[in-house]
Amino acid sequence: MGMKIEKSLNRIYAGVVAVMMLTLVFSSVFAVRTITDSSDTVYTMVTNSKGNSWTVTRANVQAAIDDLDTVGFGTVWVGGSLSMDGTPIYPHSNMTIDFQGNKVTFASGGEFINFTKYASYAYGVRYATVRNANVYPTQGQTCGVITFYIPSGAASVTHTLRYNTVEDITIYGDSGEKEYYGIYMDIRGTSSICGNVIRNIKT
Repeated sequence: MGMKIEKSLNRIYAGVVAVMMLTLVFSSVFAVRTITDSSDTVYTMVTNSKGNSWTVTRANVQAAIDDLDTVGFGTVWVGGSLSMDGTPIYPHSNMTIDFQGNKVTFASGGEFINFTKYASYAYGVRYATVRNANVYPTQGQTCGVITFYIPSGAASVTHTLRYNTVEDITIYGDSGEKEYYGIYMDIRGTSSICGNVIRNIKT
């Protein structure tokens, strides 16, 4: 009787250890977390419509966008002030990026948003929306705050940026001399930028 109880306890102990090890593996593999804590909301984190959240950084805004590629559409909410790190945010087709009126600053020069034609989008970025940001470019920033750009390698009439929306963006200056383009558009070859909506942009 004593032997049976001891074997049963050993099996239970082994099972508990296995579950703990499995939990540790999953915790280390998945850096993204589903919103479960009351402090993890669309107003405190970078959150997407799949229910995943990240801390507020430029790289994590892009990660939240990329995460939606598995479903092909959705919304990313930025829940706090964002410091750009020299690399722009690249919207994807059928997705909305809502900055919820938060402040966007720049550690150095660089763009805020770049609608660039990606190789993975055979027809360019379409039906993307960027909204609700208060943007503070750096002094002497000589590139577009928001850029629509098709590089020369995508010189085809099928490579277009169409039906995208940029709205409710305020671009602030300061007492120092500024040089930047609020909305910058550049195409190469026979590509085209058409049907995009740009509204309520303040400078």
